[in-house]
Amino acid sequence: MPNPADDSTQMVEENTVLLSLHEVSPAYEDAIVTSYDRLKDLGIDSYTLLVTPLLEWKRNLSFEKHPMFVDYLLSLDLEISLHGYSCTTKSGRPEEFKNLDKKQTASRLRRGLKSILSNFGIKPSGFVPPGWKAPKRLKNALGNLGFAYYAVGNEIFSLSSGNSYSTVDTIISEKTKEPLLEESIVETEIGGPLQIGLHPLDCKRTKMYDLIEELVDRLDYRFLGYQDYLDRELKHGETTP
Repeated sequence: MPNPADDSTQMVEENTVLLSLHEVSPAYEDAIVTSYDRLKDLGIDSYTLLVTPLLEWKRNLSFEKHPMFVDYLLSLDLEISLHGYSCTTKSGRPEEFKNLDKKQTASRLRRGLKSILSNFGIKPSGFVPPGWKAPKRLKNALGNLGFAYYAVGNEIFSLSSGNSYSTVDTIISEKTKEPLLEESIVETEIGGPLQIGLHPLDCKRTKMYDLIEELVDRLDYRFLGYQDYLDRELKHGETTP
């Protein structure tokens, strides 16, 4: 079971899903279009696009080679955040940042930031590492580069306010497999807040969208992107005496 938030961490509001679509890359262009349409049909219009600038180090998947896809993503008016640079190590292993030293980590983050700035013309809001796993040394590098937040495991850290938030579980679907949902479903019955990371290929599968439909229709969950939730919390804090 996930560890509860410590005393310095606030629990995300009940009946809330922090939703993202990860591995956003030209590799999955058609699936991303379908994913957007499916979420729109469910009435979900706030979530985070987690963009991977050079998925699996394949040059043909660079966004500079796919300007029409970039224009499409920008037209959705959704939050764009950085999701690693390639999602894998150069040898193809997962956990892209695990074995990088401080200097290599900063360099990799700068490359990702530069790619989004040059191709999308905007700065990514935050950073979510591949697999939601990253070493603690990322924090200073992200702060120095001006990212507003990052998420690791069940926790979301606001670098702009210094606040941190926690969910009871993080459900991540992958290219080759869907996650086990049994423990997460138990949490949803009592309104536990979640992070859900959809993979573009989930649009061709049933499990994740069945879960989302259940959360929308029966359990009355609200869905928000990371930055939308943090902005809402900041506004709430400003109006609370």
